[in-house]
Amino acid sequence: MNLRSRIAVTLGVVVAAYAVLDHMVQRVALRPSFEALESNAAAEDLDRGVRAIHGEIVAIDQRCRAAADADEVLQLVSQATSGSGTLGGLEDPLRNLGCELILIANRAGKVLHRVQIRRDSNVPFSLEELPNVTHLDPSHSWLVGENAPRGKDSLRGYSTGIALTEHGPLLLASRPVLPTPDSQDVLGSVVLGKFLDQELIADLGRKARIRLFLWPLTDPELPPQDRALVDSITASEDYVVRAGDDSILRVYTTLNDLRKSPALLLRVDVPREITAQSDMAIRYGFFSTLASGLLLLVVLVALLQRIVLNPIATLTEHAVNIARSEDTTGQLGFSRRDEIGILSREFDSMIGKLAQSRLQVVDAARAAGKSEIATGILHNVGNVLNSVNVSIAMVSERVRDSKVEKLDRVVKLLEDHKDELGTFLTSDARGKHVTPYLIELSKLMLVDHEEIRREVSGLQGGIDHIRELVTSQQSYAGLTGPKDPIKLATLVEDALRISRQAGGLGDSVEIVRRFEEVPSIRVERHKVTEILINLIKNAIEATRIGAARDPRVSLEIKRVAPDRVCVAVSDNGMGIAPENLTRIFTHGFTTKPKGHGFGLHASANAATELDGSLTVKSDGLGQGATFELELPLGSQEERA
Repeated sequence: MNLRSRIAVTLGVVVAAYAVLDHMVQRVALRPSFEALESNAAAEDLDRGVRAIHGEIVAIDQRCRAAADADEVLQLVSQATSGSGTLGGLEDPLRNLGCELILIANRAGKVLHRVQIRRDSNVPFSLEELPNVTHLDPSHSWLVGENAPRGKDSLRGYSTGIALTEHGPLLLASRPVLPTPDSQDVLGSVVLGKFLDQELIADLGRKARIRLFLWPLTDPELPPQDRALVDSITASEDYVVRAGDDSILRVYTTLNDLRKSPALLLRVDVPREITAQSDMAIRYGFFSTLASGLLLLVVLVALLQRIVLNPIATLTEHAVNIARSEDTTGQLGFSRRDEIGILSREFDSMIGKLAQSRLQVVDAARAAGKSEIATGILHNVGNVLNSVNVSIAMVSERVRDSKVEKLDRVVKLLEDHKDELGTFLTSDARGKHVTPYLIELSKLMLVDHEEIRREVSGLQGGIDHIRELVTSQQSYAGLTGPKDPIKLATLVEDALRISRQAGGLGDSVEIVRRFEEVPSIRVERHKVTEILINLIKNAIEATRIGAARDPRVSLEIKRVAPDRVCVAVSDNGMGIAPENLTRIFTHGFTTKPKGHGFGLHASANAATELDGSLTVKSDGLGQGATFELELPLGSQEERA
């Protein structure tokens, strides 16, 4: 992902995260306020419903009072008291009161007149549905309403409230019939009732502008979700508010009957317009914030594109071109005065200084490379020269101890007796020993000759190896040495001979050979030989420095892969500390008291040049070490 995309994604994530966080904060901080406001509004709607029902009861009470004050009713009650009352023309005016139950009783509670109608069917209902209605004794407690006024209206025979019947809840009002407005003598009572049916409930709901629902608490048609709330509603002194669903809020209360017991469940359904508007406002705020953030994101990205990203892209492309072409002559040439302009000018200056430093580093590296090559070659030549010196010393010793002088004396003795050579050899005491002496002398000279020949051959090999080391410098000029098929065992034995001679240890170290049969490989002979010389010589010296009780060096040839072979050189000498395992091939690093740190470094480089590798293993100080040289076998044609 490029820088432009990363900036755009980062800013987009920040904007989205801020919008989501702001939306959550608004829902947590603001929505409860709207919900409380909605609950208060729902409570007000329910309160309007309760007031509408109470208002209807008050209206019935006013009609009841008007009927109780009517002269016709007073005359009827007065005549009934004297036993001469008749209905007369009273029935029609009473029907116009708009009530479904009309009762007129005397002081004793005897019903003097009654009208029972239903607005829906005009079917009379039984008075037995109202307990003790036929005996309106002013002493009955059920006639004492919860809204009983003071003064003359507190006389027995006054009552307002709700009564439950088989036909449904009934709104009731009763008034005493008095001979005069200020009289305390109650002649009788007037009772008016009106059913609180669905038509009246709907009418009250329209007047109060609410959706009003009402059921008796014992009504089997009471919805289950509302029935489950009856106990909590009757136990609460306040209105109970519950969410019906996401669009409806329901608020509940109960209405008491004339006995002050909860009788009706009143419910008002309020559309959740307030929370809907709050949700709309919160959503609008969310999308507005998101849109504003995206607009800001577009503007910022555009500005960054023009002011920062495009110049940085140019700078990056310029740096990549320099890396690919290694041409340090190009210049950015920004003329800006801001940080980008300063950066471009400093970059151009840095590239110029880098070009100069690079030339100096190349010169220094070339000189250091020559020095390292020369050091490695001199180190290897030194190893071989030690072997050459041993061979020369051996030849010199054999020549010095040669039997040629003794042969010369015998020759002179024979020249002195050349005229009588036969007699001398057969009769003279000295002559008799000449022939056996010549035979023994010949044998000794043959032994010396063989040893000198072998040493001279080794000396010639060492000189040839030195010549190859010197001429190997051509490989660093693009040339490589000859690659002849050769047996690894031969190289190991040659390296062992030179190493033992160079170390001057003779046969004091036990050599263990474990050579598997592996194919011949085509390699640069002198490079492999030098690597093995360094490894074997170091192993022999490690046993001496480590003072091993039974010094031993193991040489192993094995095939580690179908296309690779390995020569392992192990010793039981001083070992290598764990912290030095990663430094052992570093130029100049050595753990030997008189070491220079050239041999293993040069050997590792040589192994790499042969497409091989040189690795080391050691369990720590005093545990010996194992160096493994892996070499490629090459193709079958190359090994042939």
